[in-house]
Amino acid sequence: MINDYQARQDALDPERSFIVQAPAGSGKTGLLVYRLLTLLARVDQPQQVLAITFTRKATAEMRARLMELLSDAAHGEEADNAFDQQGLDLAKAVLARDQQQGWQLLDAPYQLQILTIDAFCAKLTGSMPWLSRLGDRPRTTDRADVHYAAAIEQLFAELLEPESSVASALQAVLLELDFNYDKARRLFTSMLAKRDQWLRHLVQGDLLAMRSEVESAWYQVECGTIDRVREALPYGVLADLVRLGAEAAAKRIEKYGPGSPLDSLLDLTSADDLTISHWKAVCHLLLTGENFRKTVNITLGFEAKSDQREQMLAVLKNVSDDPALALALLDVQTLPDSELSLTDWQQLQSLELVLKALAGFLQLRFRASGECDHSEVTQRANLALRELENPTDLGLRLDTHLQHILVDEFQDTSHGQIELLKRLTAGWEIDESPPKTLFLVGDPMQSIYRFREADVSLFLQVADNDQTRLFPNIAIEALTLSENFRSSSDLVSWFNHTFQHSFPNRNNVLTGAITYSAASCDRQQSGPQVDYLLTLDDAHEATLIVEQVQAAINALPDDKAQVAILVRTRTQLNTLLPALQQADIHYLGVDIQPLHALPAVIDVMSLCKAICRDDDRVSWLSLLRGPWCGLSLVELKHLSDRPEPTVWEQLLNLDFALLNAESRSRLTRFKSVMLEVMAQRQQVSLAGLTRWAWHQLGGEATGFEATSEDIDTVFELIDSLQRGGDLPSMRELEEAMAKLYARPQVARGESKARVVVSTMHKSKGLQYHTVILPCLSRSARSSDKDVLMWAEHQDDDGDSRLLLAPFSAQQDSGSHYDYLRKLESKRDSNEAIRLMYVACTRAESKLILSAKVKLDPKTNDVRAPAKNSLLSTVWGALEPHFQLSESGTPSPQVTDTDMDQTLYRLPSDYSPNLASSVDWQVATRLHAQPSAPDEQVEYEWATQVATGVGIVLHDWLQFNRHSVLTAEVDELLRRRWRAELLSLRVPEDRLSMALRRLENGVKAIQQDSDAHFLFDDYAIANNEYAIAAYEDGMVNTYRLDRTFVDQHGVRWIVDYKSTDTNRSDLASFVDEQVAQRHRPQLEKYGALMRQIDTRPIKLAVYFPLLQQMRVWDFSG
Repeated sequence: MINDYQARQDALDPERSFIVQAPAGSGKTGLLVYRLLTLLARVDQPQQVLAITFTRKATAEMRARLMELLSDAAHGEEADNAFDQQGLDLAKAVLARDQQQGWQLLDAPYQLQILTIDAFCAKLTGSMPWLSRLGDRPRTTDRADVHYAAAIEQLFAELLEPESSVASALQAVLLELDFNYDKARRLFTSMLAKRDQWLRHLVQGDLLAMRSEVESAWYQVECGTIDRVREALPYGVLADLVRLGAEAAAKRIEKYGPGSPLDSLLDLTSADDLTISHWKAVCHLLLTGENFRKTVNITLGFEAKSDQREQMLAVLKNVSDDPALALALLDVQTLPDSELSLTDWQQLQSLELVLKALAGFLQLRFRASGECDHSEVTQRANLALRELENPTDLGLRLDTHLQHILVDEFQDTSHGQIELLKRLTAGWEIDESPPKTLFLVGDPMQSIYRFREADVSLFLQVADNDQTRLFPNIAIEALTLSENFRSSSDLVSWFNHTFQHSFPNRNNVLTGAITYSAASCDRQQSGPQVDYLLTLDDAHEATLIVEQVQAAINALPDDKAQVAILVRTRTQLNTLLPALQQADIHYLGVDIQPLHALPAVIDVMSLCKAICRDDDRVSWLSLLRGPWCGLSLVELKHLSDRPEPTVWEQLLNLDFALLNAESRSRLTRFKSVMLEVMAQRQQVSLAGLTRWAWHQLGGEATGFEATSEDIDTVFELIDSLQRGGDLPSMRELEEAMAKLYARPQVARGESKARVVVSTMHKSKGLQYHTVILPCLSRSARSSDKDVLMWAEHQDDDGDSRLLLAPFSAQQDSGSHYDYLRKLESKRDSNEAIRLMYVACTRAESKLILSAKVKLDPKTNDVRAPAKNSLLSTVWGALEPHFQLSESGTPSPQVTDTDMDQTLYRLPSDYSPNLASSVDWQVATRLHAQPSAPDEQVEYEWATQVATGVGIVLHDWLQFNRHSVLTAEVDELLRRRWRAELLSLRVPEDRLSMALRRLENGVKAIQQDSDAHFLFDDYAIANNEYAIAAYEDGMVNTYRLDRTFVDQHGVRWIVDYKSTDTNRSDLASFVDEQVAQRHRPQLEKYGALMRQIDTRPIKLAVYFPLLQQMRVWDFSG
């Protein structure tokens, strides 16, 4: 194997393709950036190099590092070490190429194609709407469960069509589920989420036509599994086992009668003719449970002191030290007993029909809603590429011929994404000059996203020189890095010792087994690096961890260092988080705090439900108990005793004189707000009305634990669910809310959180001074059984074969379905090892492992942890290190009496901080149609063409808000523009002029550096953002064309103006328009935003047709 330094230098060869295994802490991002610089220095256009990542964070980091190097090189910076100097030298070469080609990358970095896989797929589908079948680009949503649920209900509606073939098939499927519709919904939801795995097989043809292929695949699995046992058995042992097994079966029948698995060996004449039942008899002879037998007796068929018993013991002694043989025998035990039955095939046919229909209903749902999930975008991008007439068309469609592709985190690639890469490189040739290259980087030891359909076997197929099936036209070389730049040398040694004993000893594509690749490190550190905490109860574990956190904080070397608490699941924090809060330890929770659990969000939800339903007593009473009213329990009881049927009617008829002065004041204000709300709830959107009521009641002043972005998320969710004016289902709203988490917040006075609490999955790619892993002995939750199990088996020729098995209520332990379930369990177990590796390798200097264990009551020894716990993955290596902590006294549990029971109320004279006397320029009733741009301003040169172009361009900016910079103007878009212009009464004889101006406007925007800044992919960004206000007895809404928070934490408010002019003094004209007409409006938007966001605010007016923008700070 070549050394680490040479591997890194080889990886920069711009004429060779590589797959690089880059373990934790090996500087993967730096390698990618250096490779990217190397390639940019050779191409004609930056767009000829495509770098694909899987997260926005990775995209931003790669782009930032590259631009920083270019900037430093441009300023003549020099490095103090060879590695950094190499980066500057590469950057200088790019700048030389930049100057030669006229790119101006420092001023126009948007030319760099550094994209997430989702963004790239969206770009493809946006540029080829007809081929992708997506038409106008839909929004990509992370909340696809809403659409899954709608598709499932549409599927169930088929049961009302007695003549429907789908109805008959669905009845057959539901029969196996005992017509448990809730269970069916869960299973179908799971199937839709991973449809890119099974749908591509089902669309190839009907299953009956595939029957011989599927059965052949099962036969090959059987042969391959048995062959591994044959290879592992010492020569001559199999014949001895067959003979001894037959003799033992005869003896056992003589004493006990038939009934042993060994009975099948009685009719065997040769060890060369074994069937699956014979092999299972051999397994029974050698194994008890998962281990080799230590002895044999008459129960098995071996008499005491017999020659057969001594021979059998000798055989066991000969093989018992071979763990590979034990694993192979266990695999044989799980093999199905026979071929798929006729009943299985009938059930598979029913499932095929049902799942195809379900996928079809989902696509209809996506089209109707204008939204789709990430999987749909990838599938449609593949469809678009598949239907291109020939590979050379691809370059024309993408506006450039791709010369080089880099893929980050390749171990997390799904089958749909690998299909995309195959199609992108389909036209490449090995002997091209200059050669096109593919650069794949990742670490199979860190593949932990199977729940996102990642398949680590794809990495193995390429890395093990088996890329001929995936990329037959590219010569890909494998490189492995070994240097760990993150952790201390003692920690790296601990990683090597622990995980070499924990990872499988051989790769296995079918089970996702990955071997461990050892790391090296030169960074020395004194003091203990790994601590072990062992406790007997959760509360005591939480106490010990709090003590460790406090000690770790005190030991942090500087303000940048952090302590991280990483857990497998969020439920493992139920005891720990209250303990941290009691100890007054501030922490940053990354997707830890469920959004629906925040008190402010509970209040918003109660407000929303109350607005929707007068008879929701719980929600109405919650509002009256909330901080805007804070009625006492006695007062609520007095109100509830009234005879009216609803709380709202009781409130309307309540004698306020019976209340004390403060309650009367607060309730009077609450009643006046709700009277306005109830009067307008049939005319306005639910989200807008709830938002306005929240503000008027003083919600912003009560949400101490929720950020303004958290509350905005709730309103956006409500708005997204209110389709076509219909009120959202509260069940649907609550289910969607359950999947959202509060935004992390840094404690006041800290520039960076000292303590981070996160899931292990969220921590991937990050590093911390000290890492604490609690609750390692907790078992993972088992999942529901899918209605269909499948797996892809690679045959001896490298071709992928499909294994299928349907769910049945009568499944037994020897069924095909059971085999695939056990295979899935093995994959889960292998991923659990990798998850433990990822969590441990986040540590730079110290690692603390903690677990609650059970003691053996007889010996007082610590019992082995549950098999599906993370501790079990490393127990073999770490068992000697775990000892009971010195103090065995459990810490007190946190009880309700320990918590603050204070009822918080707003002041009785509270009023929202928004002056009603502000002279707003635009006031439109909520839920009204959006106003046309500039419709409040009559320009003397405005014509029907100018007005029409302005409105259509404004709408285009809103509709294509995610692809403004990449969307193409094709014939389909021109036809739509033509229809819109005609509806706006643009004369037919002026349509050509209007369309030309629109097309020129889009091109101008896409070439404008200001537009690239405005429409960048910011983490917090909204278009048509609505802010409500109460004015002149009515609720009004103000829609901000675009608002976002930039990388410096500044909130931007942008207004588009479709103004056009032929004046020569363009700059003066724009300054005049902004000062006289637009600045007051933007200032008022800033005043509104200031009430809900404390960040610095910048205001901007953007003139897309003029390629002009004016920016100023909001000082209000």
